[in-house]
Amino acid sequence: MKQSIILSAAIVVLVVLGFNASALAQWTDNMGGNWNNPTSASIGNIINDQLWNRVFAKARARDKAKAGTHSPTDSTAAAQPTQKTTAQIDAAVRFRSTGTQLETQAITDELSAGGTPEAKTQMFTVLSTLLTEYEKAARAQGKPNDIALAITAALVYNSSIYNGTPEPSDARIMEIRDALAELAAEDGTFAKITDREKQVLYEKIVISTMLAKAGYEAAKDKGAAAEMAIYRNLAGQTLQAVSGMPPEKINLNAQPTATTDTNAVSLPGMPSQSSGSLTVSATALVMAYDENELRASQMYGGKRIRVNGAVNHIEVEKNGMVTLTFVSPASKVTKTQCQFSKSQGARLAELRSGQEATVEGTVTGYGDGNFGKWYIVLKDCSIPGGSGSPENIDQSRQQDTGIGTTTGAGEPIEHWVILQDFKDNRVAAESKYLNKRVRIVGPVDFVLIENGLPVLRMGVPAWSGQQMFCVFPISQKAGIANIKVNQRVAMECTVSGEVGGVSRVNRVDLGSSVGRLTLNDCTLL
Repeated sequence: MKQSIILSAAIVVLVVLGFNASALAQWTDNMGGNWNNPTSASIGNIINDQLWNRVFAKARARDKAKAGTHSPTDSTAAAQPTQKTTAQIDAAVRFRSTGTQLETQAITDELSAGGTPEAKTQMFTVLSTLLTEYEKAARAQGKPNDIALAITAALVYNSSIYNGTPEPSDARIMEIRDALAELAAEDGTFAKITDREKQVLYEKIVISTMLAKAGYEAAKDKGAAAEMAIYRNLAGQTLQAVSGMPPEKINLNAQPTATTDTNAVSLPGMPSQSSGSLTVSATALVMAYDENELRASQMYGGKRIRVNGAVNHIEVEKNGMVTLTFVSPASKVTKTQCQFSKSQGARLAELRSGQEATVEGTVTGYGDGNFGKWYIVLKDCSIPGGSGSPENIDQSRQQDTGIGTTTGAGEPIEHWVILQDFKDNRVAAESKYLNKRVRIVGPVDFVLIENGLPVLRMGVPAWSGQQMFCVFPISQKAGIANIKVNQRVAMECTVSGEVGGVSRVNRVDLGSSVGRLTLNDCTLL
């Protein structure tokens, strides 16, 4: 099922990419806030209290049946198999379709409000295709009009996007669906809503989930961190709308193992054992420390573990140490920070913001100093071989980003591209730009004099805390005098890096070179 849905999502990727981020932002605002899901509380209770026990019980019973063994202790109350038949369970979680799509047009109107008729038609085609292709994949699994499968897909795929964790196997997804369907049938979760209401809820769940999945994968392939964040936000809103729970609390991507010891179940957020090392997502690690520092310290402190997730940024500290920070869960200040020696710089230079990566290091807990609680620190880190390692990065994707190349002569590039490169991976950006001549273009924020030399501070993108200062020789003073605020200017400069001078906000000195990217010996083009 998972593979079929991924393939169907790929069909509409190019169409989805025709819409800009503001349209998708409107989606997350409207769709995420306007859901009326009368079953969210029940679904949340099932996830919190019963789901993994039931998944475990079914896996355990299956394994014992294969082994031909049975124990009287198997039928514990906490994991008692359902007494309902398969037909009764399916009937409780399916609906009689009207034969038409009920929500596609309404969602299209929300997304494309104010757009052209052509844009609305294209949006409708995208959403209708997403829903149709999902339904084909569900029918292929023998689960047509199955709201339990739709909810399972929403929980699994959106959790994977939101928490930066791998998707479970196809078999595990169907196990989760079967357990959720049994529990919903026993609790009568959908008994009080009509077939039409079930179909409306089903379509909202499927469309929002598949749009988040298709869009996130397309943005990830492009390395578009801002677009990935928008789709991640949509995934989080969908999780909350479906379950009534904060999205960071939902992680259905763990792999419970059927063993004779019920304490051995890998519950969501707990580490798994891989290649002799504990493996945990960066999101789960942050959540563990934020919720109970003592328990997390006992579980992880001083241990060598592997952490995976989406890269937030990579920086070089004053002492030469390189730090990689993973994307933090929404509404969480704390991030997972991995500290590397200089010798690892070449491998880290191949990574970029938004890329999935795995890091191995020793957990020391919260960092030191005034901002210590902002980071869960891993020291003596390295990048193990395998998924996420630089040697396995698609070379064509590296070329698309320009990493490892020089700009040379030719048409100027937008100034924010350089800011983005330094924000994403300072190691790679310094290798690409430092002490090289570049041609850039962008809007001027203001003009000032520093040490007797004319300086342009370029516009600061909303996503960037870094400022670009372009320093000109005195011979360029006359030309600089004619530049106005917000005027787009093209120039050629030498990139000096994040050094020299003070950063400024509204011309007020911040007294630090942190966040300042300086370009020297500039000339106007």
